[in-house]
Amino acid sequence: MHNDTPFYQPGDREELLAGIHNVDWHTLQHAYGPADDVPDLLHQLLSSDEDVRTEALQELFSNIWHQGTVYEASAYAVPFLLRMLADARSPDRLAILFLLTCLATGSSYLAVHHREDSTLTNWRKLLADKGRDVDTQLQQELGRVRATNEAVATGIELFLTLLEDDAADAMLRQQALPAIAALPSRATESVPRLQKQLAATDDQLLRTRIALALHDLMDDSPAARHFFVNLLHGNEQQAMRLVAAVALLARARAHAPQQAMPVVLAALRELGARPQQDHTSSADLTAWQAIEDRYDQTWGEGMIGFSLQGLMAPGGEATRSALLQAVQLLHNPEDAELIARRLLDLVFQDGRHVPVTMTYSRDGQSGQQRIHYSVQVQQSRQPHELTNAQREVLYVLADHDPLWEHQSNLLELYGLPIARAALRTMLQ
Repeated sequence: MHNDTPFYQPGDREELLAGIHNVDWHTLQHAYGPADDVPDLLHQLLSSDEDVRTEALQELFSNIWHQGTVYEASAYAVPFLLRMLADARSPDRLAILFLLTCLATGSSYLAVHHREDSTLTNWRKLLADKGRDVDTQLQQELGRVRATNEAVATGIELFLTLLEDDAADAMLRQQALPAIAALPSRATESVPRLQKQLAATDDQLLRTRIALALHDLMDDSPAARHFFVNLLHGNEQQAMRLVAAVALLARARAHAPQQAMPVVLAALRELGARPQQDHTSSADLTAWQAIEDRYDQTWGEGMIGFSLQGLMAPGGEATRSALLQAVQLLHNPEDAELIARRLLDLVFQDGRHVPVTMTYSRDGQSGQQRIHYSVQVQQSRQPHELTNAQREVLYVLADHDPLWEHQSNLLELYGLPIARAALRTMLQ
């Protein structure tokens, strides 16, 4: 039994959640149907019992933000979450801020999963059987995504104030940054204040997170490029220079400063050697950790994926040459798989990166990790069909031992043999 002693004086919680019962939650949908449970869950976030709050948070992460997808009820829950965040007495403010960040970056289920050429799920037929239309459903879902992001955007001043409060909890200040970065519609307000905060702080972790937010929010104007050029050439730590390099490659592509690509490759060299490192300064480790934390939460591919974004930006021969250099720097099998996908997309799909669904398991006999891609495979290619660029990439991948430390059907996606020996035979 939980001892639920209020954190507030009598009536305070009701005031904080005023209007919650004016929302017709029953007519709103979340991941599991009508959102009747949302008011109680929001009330439970203010409980003095940590177990009650934890369970309520888990439920909200499951129903109004389900594996990255937002729903009709999501936007209606946001104003109450913002009030809790604004009240210093609220418990678990960091978790509430993280939930708001996730809601701001939420997606439409169909936008992520529907592909016209998919042989796995025919969404048009599936929805038609239920009397619904894919295009109409998609537009409705995207409307809910916009509504949720706009609801979170009303808290932009709160997020900026948290960031600028030197007396605030450090983790709360840091988590404010991905929330701010998820609101491009408020960039006019946030970018100048982020730049001012960057100049005012010498906290390297915070500086790195601010630079990442600015990369997400700033446009590709000459002024933005000049800003990142100054970071690239300034007396900054390596992590900050990596952010600047990727930002410039994303904006200027082939016209980015010559130093940008080498900075990214140097970062990959350090990251690829990380298991053997023992000489990195604590300040540099802190700055690198900031990137890892920020991008594991937001993009799912960590620092390696962020760095590869920079290498992919110029396209063409510049990207192929850089990726072929980068392959040799990455010795972790998962990193090898990631860069192999980038290379194969580049030479077999003109750089188009098609989202895929991946499942992981482990082979019972060998203990090897298995990675299975659930996506339409291409027709088997013949050796004479391969271009010189494709052959060069495949030679490098065939010789890169880390790529073959686990079992994967990655090459099958491009019409290629998935066994190493068979691939080598194809290239003879």
